[in-house]
Amino acid sequence: MNSLPTIFKIIFALLIFGSLFSKQIQLQRVKTIPNIIFNNNVAYKVDEETPYTGKISILTKDGVIKSEGLLRDGIKSGLWKEFFSSGQIKSKGIYRNDMKTGVWADWYNNDQKQSQAIYRNGQKNGKEITWYKSGIKKTEINYKSNKKEGLYRFWYENGKKKNECSYLNGFKNGKLTEWYESGEIYKEQNFALGKEHGLMFSWYESGSKKEQQYFTKGLINGVHLEWFENGQKKIEGNYINDKYDGFWQQWFSNGQKYMEGKYDEDMLVGSWNQWYKNGNKYSSGIYEDSKQVKNWIYFSPNGSDSSKMLYADGNPILGSNVEWYAGGEKESEINYKNGQITGPVTYWYENGNKKLVQNYTNNLLNGSTVKWSEKGKKKSKQNYIDGRLKIEKRYVYYLEGQIDSTLEFKYDNSNNIVNKIITKWSQSGKLLSKLNNGSIWKGEVINWWDEDLKIKKQLVTYVDGKKTGRFKSWFKNKKISSDGYYKNDLMNGNWKFYYRNGQIKAEGEFIDGDGKNKNKSTNIPTNGRSGKWASWHEDGSKWSNLSFLNGKKHGLQKNWYENGQQELEGEYNQDNPVNKWSWWYFDGAPMQEGKYNGDGNFQGLYFINPQVPNFSYP
Repeated sequence: MNSLPTIFKIIFALLIFGSLFSKQIQLQRVKTIPNIIFNNNVAYKVDEETPYTGKISILTKDGVIKSEGLLRDGIKSGLWKEFFSSGQIKSKGIYRNDMKTGVWADWYNNDQKQSQAIYRNGQKNGKEITWYKSGIKKTEINYKSNKKEGLYRFWYENGKKKNECSYLNGFKNGKLTEWYESGEIYKEQNFALGKEHGLMFSWYESGSKKEQQYFTKGLINGVHLEWFENGQKKIEGNYINDKYDGFWQQWFSNGQKYMEGKYDEDMLVGSWNQWYKNGNKYSSGIYEDSKQVKNWIYFSPNGSDSSKMLYADGNPILGSNVEWYAGGEKESEINYKNGQITGPVTYWYENGNKKLVQNYTNNLLNGSTVKWSEKGKKKSKQNYIDGRLKIEKRYVYYLEGQIDSTLEFKYDNSNNIVNKIITKWSQSGKLLSKLNNGSIWKGEVINWWDEDLKIKKQLVTYVDGKKTGRFKSWFKNKKISSDGYYKNDLMNGNWKFYYRNGQIKAEGEFIDGDGKNKNKSTNIPTNGRSGKWASWHEDGSKWSNLSFLNGKKHGLQKNWYENGQQELEGEYNQDNPVNKWSWWYFDGAPMQEGKYNGDGNFQGLYFINPQVPNFSYP
């Protein structure tokens, strides 16, 4: 029983929980049994001020036990276990005063032991062994005060040694040996307190020597040698305190020399020469402090061509920089004048076709830049002014090689596209369409009800971005809906309109019709109608004859019923009915007749309602 006075209990609780408030908020995400909070890694049961002693289980957010163990006076003391989500044990060991002690072990999720180590006062002391998931031993090493000590061994999963080395006070000390998985030796290296010291040898898996070099307290010194697997020498040179120094040589695997030259404290100096694998010289020139200087000469692989370049401080000043393919064909050519790229820069494919041609003036792109495919098809053309891209044209081809489409771009000084033109051709070379900034510019454009099923909706012809030429539209049942012509976006010439059954509905001429003021019964535009217009009923019988002038009804109109009986006859003047008008019933009996006076009022012979019968026109 705690004998502290009540007031001191309250003060103590306030101090504890005040300092723990932020940690309590964080630890609320971690479930424990019992409910525990921590202060400076000391555990307290909620609502208690004395450190907790007893068993604790830490749960995942799903309520599964993640770890469990014993606490004494709020710190880990006793056996602790950690578990996989499946409930299998993951690790186990003993804590004493919050420090690992004795044997600790870890397992894979297949119940196979992963590692085992001995601890004393929280540090590794004694042998540590690790295993592969298959159960094969992986490593074995002794520790002393948490530092590796003695012989360290590492095995492949097939049971063969991978490497072996001795340690002293945590440092590699003595001979390190490494093996291939086949069991063949790979490398031998001596160490002195963690630093390479003495000769290092390595071998190919076949047993032939690969590399040899000498170390002095971690620094490479003396002769360095490398070989190809066929026994041919690859590299020979010298180091002084880990830096290249003196004469170095390198060879191809066929024994032909690859390059040679001198180093001075890691810097390339003096004359350097390089060769192709066929024995012909590739380049020859001078280095100063690893920078190319003076005249350099470059040769083609077959020796039939060469180029010269003057360098200063590592930069090309005057001449041609030419690269060749192995067969002797040119790969690229860049010309310099006064230290700047000038004139055409050309790249070729190995088959001899041009790949890229760029034009430069004083290191800036100027003029055209053209790219081709390996088969010689032009891919793009660009135009530059003082390094700024102004115009670009890209090409797309059909499989048979004809141009399918081109994309043209114009750029402002900030490299933003200000104009985009897309042009498309048929395989026969006929211009199909041209779009300027998304607007149709030239050619025929087809809109579809269903492109996969090839059900057309409209065919529109454009010139200079305006509808000009043939126009056709179709119903979804593939029957034609309208057929006519445009000029400069206006309906002009003869037009025909059809019913869904394919029967003609109306025919007549437009002059500069804007497609507006559509007839309510037929949806055919009225604006721009001119001359005689004829229309038919859906069964093919005549419906109406009507004349227009400048989009207005002007002249005689006659209408017929579907049985052929005349329905009406009258006259218009600029959309106004004038003079005598007559109407008949479906059976031919008179319905109304009369005249329009000068005020536009109709005076009929018969008293019917309305005085002027209702009628329509297409």
